[in-house]
Parts: sequence; C-alpha cells; structure tokens
Amino acid sequence: MGDLNPPPANITEHASFTYVPLNVTSWTALSDIFEKAFLQHGRIDHVFANAGIPPRTTLLEDKLDDNGKLQEPDYTVIEVNLKSVLNTTALALHYMRKQQPPGGSIVLTASASSFQRFAAVDYTTAKHGVLGLMRSIVPTLSKQPSPPAIRVNAIAPHWTDTGLAPGALLRASGAICMTPAGPARSALALMADERYNQALVFSQALVDASGDGADGEGVVYRELDEGLLAATKVMCAGRGPSLSETMEKIVEMKGKKAAEVEGLESITFSYKKMAFPLTFPKSRELTGGDLLAQSLKQLGTEVAFGLHGGHLDAFLVGCETIGIRLVDTRHETVAVQAAESYAKMTGKTGVCFITANSGFSNGLPGLATAFADRSPILCITSSVPLRDQENNSLQGQIDQIVAARPLTKFAHRVTSAEDLPRLAAHAVHVSTAGAPGPVLLDIPIDVLFSPIHTPLISWGSITNPPAHLPGPSRGAIAEATSLIRSAARPVLILGTGAATSPTAASALRSFAAAAPGVAIVTSGKFARLDALYAVPTYAGAASSLAAVQQAGKAAPDCVVLLGARTGMYLGGQSGGIVPAKDAGCRIIQIDTDGGEIGRTFPVAVGMVSDAAEALGALAAALSSSSSTASSASQGPGAKRDDAWLQSLLALRTAPSPFDAAPKVVQETGMPHPHHALTAFFAALPRDSRPIVVLDGGEAALWAGSVAGAAAAAAAAGGEGCRPAALMSSTGYLGFLGNGFGYALGSAVAAEEVGGAAAGEEKKKPLVILITGDGAAGFHFMELDSFARHGLRVLTVVVNNACWGMSRNGQDLVYGGKTPARPISGLSAAVDYAAVARGLGCAGEKCERLEDVPAKVRALLKGGVGAACLDLRVSAKPTHPGTEAMVSMVEDERVVVVPYYDNVPRPHYKL
Repeated sequence: MGDLNPPPANITEHASFTYVPLNVTSWTALSDIFEKAFLQHGRIDHVFANAGIPPRTTLLEDKLDDNGKLQEPDYTVIEVNLKSVLNTTALALHYMRKQQPPGGSIVLTASASSFQRFAAVDYTTAKHGVLGLMRSIVPTLSKQPSPPAIRVNAIAPHWTDTGLAPGALLRASGAICMTPAGPARSALALMADERYNQALVFSQALVDASGDGADGEGVVYRELDEGLLAATKVMCAGRGPSLSETMEKIVEMKGKKAAEVEGLESITFSYKKMAFPLTFPKSRELTGGDLLAQSLKQLGTEVAFGLHGGHLDAFLVGCETIGIRLVDTRHETVAVQAAESYAKMTGKTGVCFITANSGFSNGLPGLATAFADRSPILCITSSVPLRDQENNSLQGQIDQIVAARPLTKFAHRVTSAEDLPRLAAHAVHVSTAGAPGPVLLDIPIDVLFSPIHTPLISWGSITNPPAHLPGPSRGAIAEATSLIRSAARPVLILGTGAATSPTAASALRSFAAAAPGVAIVTSGKFARLDALYAVPTYAGAASSLAAVQQAGKAAPDCVVLLGARTGMYLGGQSGGIVPAKDAGCRIIQIDTDGGEIGRTFPVAVGMVSDAAEALGALAAALSSSSSTASSASQGPGAKRDDAWLQSLLALRTAPSPFDAAPKVVQETGMPHPHHALTAFFAALPRDSRPIVVLDGGEAALWAGSVAGAAAAAAAAGGEGCRPAALMSSTGYLGFLGNGFGYALGSAVAAEEVGGAAAGEEKKKPLVILITGDGAAGFHFMELDSFARHGLRVLTVVVNNACWGMSRNGQDLVYGGKTPARPISGLSAAVDYAAVARGLGCAGEKCERLEDVPAKVRALLKGGVGAACLDLRVSAKPTHPGTEAMVSMVEDERVVVVPYYDNVPRPHYKL
C-alpha cells in the first residue's frame, strides 16, 4: 500500500501487509513502488487506484498575481484524482503485460459524480476522466496482436464517510452515508470475479450507516455502465459510425496520403436519425423480433393475444423485454377474436400473433369475423425462411398473403427486418383509416431472428401523431340539421362504428342536450350501455322501432344512421325498422366508408365522416338554432310528436310478454329460458356493472332481451345490476363460438382501462359470457385461458341440449310436413360445470329456478376468478327473433327460406 498517510496500526501489524509512504503525484515514487512490489512477489495481480482528495476550485476564483493578472487555477485535484490514476494504470499495464503468464486486474475509483452533474468542477472533471479511462483502455487492449488477460473495472461510490467528506458534515446536510466498507466490497468483488471487465459498480447506502459499518450492510450495488452506454447507443445510433469504428478507420489509413485513398477528400456518411429510442438487450443482439415489438410499443400496443409457435419466438421474447403483455389462448381463432373485442373496448388497434401455416389457418376465421364486422386488428404471423420458399418446407405450403388478402384491408410479407417500423406503422394506420378492419404482416422466421443494422432502419411514419379524423362538410351539416329540426319523429341509430369511438360518448351527450326530441337507439354488435343510459332519450335497441309500429304507432319520419350499416341489424329491406323508400322517411347516413352510404335505401344526406366528429357538429348546429326554435316547434310548420317519443321510451321498461309465461315449460319440465335468465340477472350484485358478451343463436336472443330489460330497470332505479357494455358475438358473419375470444379480450381491456391491474387479486372487472350449449362446443377449453390469466369471466351455458335456432327453425319451415329434424340435437349428458372445474374454474350446474341465486352467489364469491354456470333450460318455446327470421307464410308466390326475406317463386312455378 502506498499513501501519504500511514494506515491504522491494527492493519500494519499483519505480516502480509507492506506500507510505503507515497506521493501519488510523483512518477518516480509511483514507479519505485511498482518495481519493489514486482521484485518482492514476482508478479502483480491486482492494482487498486484509489487516490483522491476533495475539490478545491470551481474556476470562478479570480486569483491575481502581484501584477494584477489572473493566475493559473489550482490543478492539485486533477493531479491527484486523475493524473495519478493514469500513471498508476500505465505502470500496472506495463508489469501485467510483461509478467508470465500475463494478466491481472485493475480497479479504478471513479465516483457517483462520474456520470452526474455535480457542482465541484475539478473533482467532477477528474472523476469523469477516470470513467473515460476505464471505458477506453479495454477496447485499446483488445486490439493488441495478443491481447493480455487484463481486466479494468471501476467503482462509483455515493456519499461515504471518509476524510474527503466527513460523515458528520454530510449527515448535517441530510445525506445518507455508508462506511468505507461499502465501496471496499465492490472493489474486492471486481478483483475476485473474473467475469467482470469494463464494469462500473455503483454503491449507495439504503439507510445511514450505524456503528463501524464494517460489514457493509444496508448498501445497494448496481452495475451501471451497460445501462449508461445503452442510452448512448440509442442517441448515437443511426448518426454515423461509432467513435471506435471511426478511430479504427483512421488508424488503418494512418501513413497514407490522401490521394492514395480514393475519394478521401469528399467522404461523407449518410445515416438516418433514430425515430425513437431503442432498447438494446444486454445479453444478445437486437433482432427483427425486438424491433417489431418495440415498434408496436411505440404505436401504443400494451397487450398481444396469441398462441406460441417457434417461428415467433424472437418477437415474443422482444415483447417480454419491452413490456408488452402476452395473453396466450388455446386456439388461434380465439386469439384473433380476443384482439377484435379488445379493439372495440379500447378504441385501439388490437394485436394478435399466430404461427406459420397451421396456426395461420386456424386464425383465418377470426380474420373473417373482424373483416365482416369492421374491427381494427393487426395480425402478426410468420413463415419459412425466404430461401426455403417453394421448397416443400415445414409449414410452408400455403401462401399466407394470397389467402389473407380477401379477409384483410392490407396483407404484406416483410422481407427486410429493418423495414419493420415503417410497415408496422403503415399496417396500424390502415387498420383504423376509413372503414376499420384487420391487417396482417407475415414476417418470415429469418427476418424475425436476424440482427438489426440500425443505420438501415426504415422508420416511416411511426412517430407521427394520429391523423385528424374526417369531419363533415358545413353544407351537409346544414342540410341534416334542417331535416332533423323539421321532423316530427326523428331517430338517431347508433351503430358499432359510433359505439367504438373513444370520443363518441361526450359527443352523444352534447347531441342529446341540443336535440331533446330525437330518440336514440342502437344497432350492431357492441353498445356502451353506461354512456347510453346517461342520455334521457335512449330507447334501447333499434328493434324497438319495429315494436312501436307493431303497436299501431307511426314509423319514424327522419332516421340518422350514425356508423350503422343497413342490412341484418336494421331489418334488411323489409322496412320494419328503417322505413321503406316509399314511406316518406328522410334518411341521413353518416359513415367513414363512403361505399356504405345509400347501399340499401336512398338517402337525403350522405356524409363521409367520423361518427364523433359528425355528432359534435350536429350538436353545435342544433344548439345554435335553439334560440329561434321552441322545444315543440323545431322548424317551419313542424311539431315534435312527443307522444310517439314517449311510447318508444316506454318500451324500455315495458313488461316482456314472456313474464306471464309458465316458469317451467310443461312439455319438457325444464325452466323457461326467459325466466332462467331473468333470475340470473336478478342474482347479480347491483354494483357489479359487468360487460356482457352474448354468443349463440336463440340463447343470445333470450339473453339479449333479458339483459336489456335488466339494464333499463336498474337505470330507472330498480333492483339488479346494469351492464356496462353489451357485445354480441354473431355479427354479420353469423359466427358462433367467438364469444370466448370476445370475453377474453374484453376482460383484458377492462383491466387496462378501468379495472384492477393485471394480476391484482381483488375488484377485478366482471365479464359475463352467455352462450348456448351449441356455441359452447367451439372453444370451451378457453375457460383454461380465463383461469390461467386470472380473468374474472363468468361463463353461463344456456343448456337446452339442442341447436335451438336450427331445430325451431326447422319446425317453422316444415311444420308437420315431415318429422325429420336433421343434426339439430345435442347431448344432455354433457356436464359443463364439471368440465369447467377440470379446467381450474369454479363450476355449478343449475336445473331449478329457485337455485339460481345461491348458485350465482357461490360462483361470484371472492370476486376474483373464472367460473361457469351450466344453466339447464327448456328447448321450447321458440324465440320471436327466430320466428322473425324464419317465417312461414301461405303465399304461393314466394319460397320460404330461413334467415332472409322470402324469395320470389320462379316464374315457371307460378
């Protein structure tokens, strides 16, 4: 040991300890101590350059000589804290390189001020220099022809009770101090552990040191330099070669004349600016999978649904690294449909991943439903290496882009990993532009696993703010406002396109306030009931327009279709909901997709616009005209039909015709489905506010009418719960079984946007999946997914042991003409509650109405996990919705077909 001050006597007593008085600023003295140590021991294995004194100058002291001129600043601290460390390192390298075998360990004392702003100019300058020495010497050594096994590391202590900064002074200023044992431990660890080279170990007291603190307890240690350099890589990446790369090139060209290096005088480097900071993995290269995951994170992705496949590993590891939650399912279709419902709940593009060919094939039905129902999702898949295409490789038979294009808005195979940010951004933007829909990226396995060359990254528009949504023209708003004001029975029909808009709820409240005489109904597969019941003129589903006409009331005379497509949800061309073209009703249609406007009915005003933008503009226009129009008279010669509006609103809480039906169907001895589901909703806690997902044929119809009635009653102050949102699974594709994916995505979205955090054990949002036993057969194994991911999903299987809509539809079409009811039966022996218990969920079977409340309470006990209620009901009666879709008429001029308007009989059969 060399130092100006001798160590304590209890240290010098050790036989193996040698103390030499030393002024570290003297090269001669330093050289002598190294020579003596080498001669005495034959080699030098460890050197600890620990010299240091406290700060002396800030460069602001104007010390003048006798002539009044500024004197040179005091550089003693630089001499001791930096120059002596440089000299010590030079001597250590000299001896460690020449000894046999060569090698050794050098530990430098840097400081917490080496990487922070610290108001001690000479001290901080020196300590920054020490860190720079450690960072530069190791790369220099590695370039030697035979690099010696010399390790160079540094320690960076925080406040330490030493002669440089006495503990009493530090504590008086509020600092938390450690004893010298803290940094000493980090120095010893760097000497002893040969895995460390070019490491910077920071030490800091967690609590103030008590006693002598010899054991270093209460001190935290962190290796910082990799993290610090990672930030530097991010800032410098893409802006030219690194400093080391440039220096290597200069060394290579050293000694050559400029003329001998072609173009040396005009060498320029063209590199692209890093669009957003990349996170570089510590133990491996940055791959295409990492770049894709980080690009999606930049685009707002928080969760991805999917099923593992080895092709996707680089991407999945990248997601884990960057903090994207991965929710795996038991089937790829469910993963795609979970992303679809997540998109509807959050208003963001849902993300899913499915593996090559086989997984892709399983995921196609999910793409089909998303395409039919205009849901913005991004599907990530992979394929064989580019070199192996058309080579009969594993999972390489199907051209996924060709197969996906009819079911997506955009499908593309990525051939360069550096293109991923640009293409991911483009795909996400396409998914939400105009009519929303699914997009797909096929990234071959070699592209996902390839290391990234950052200067070649194509960033595209990944950091662009979202584009402004399309808004309506002033002329269109003026025309629409005039039609609404002059109508006696105006109706606003909100479709899924309006319900999924994140800003539509506030715009709807503004519209309702500006147009209190306009009835509001919903159409489509998704409705935010919380927002709707905040509006006094909400009249329920669009089917209420048919009901009010069946009750002898007039049809609407003005219909505003806001993000609501004509077709199955609005009664087709029958005129039962939207009046037929010759009924005198004026139609205003607003959609982001201009192709939808006027598809089925002629429109008076058509607008290509975002739903919320149009609704806000209509609210503003109607408000500005309110001062010149009374509540009764909204336009020249027009008067609101308030009685008609009240009749429509009364339907929300009107008793169901099935309330008076026997609770147990005599023919079967089983509970009536209406009463069974009414008992179920009545048993739910009033404050549960569940998201309700409906799946199946007649089961969904029964549940939809009961859920709507329960919500209306609760909103009016009655007992029972009011669902927060209602989602139907069938959609325009008539799909069954996707309720499981919708429930999964909704539960994850609810945790993200307004419920408990993922993994939290209490107060999880409740999702209720009501499915028929037919639809349950498609993806019932997803109860395992609900349980594994800790999602609070209550699956209710409305079990009538048959395909109810199929059997009842056959009854309506064929009546007594034939007894055959082909392939419409299911087995009553299936115990869905038992299967659920086997999958890690709570499960109860209920066959009696009086048992429903207790069974529901048991399943919801604790308010945390997944559960299943096997609710046994009668296969009879037939739901009116089935009768409406499959109507037998005694008219020889038509051919009766299920689900559609009856078709004209061919002329040659008349």
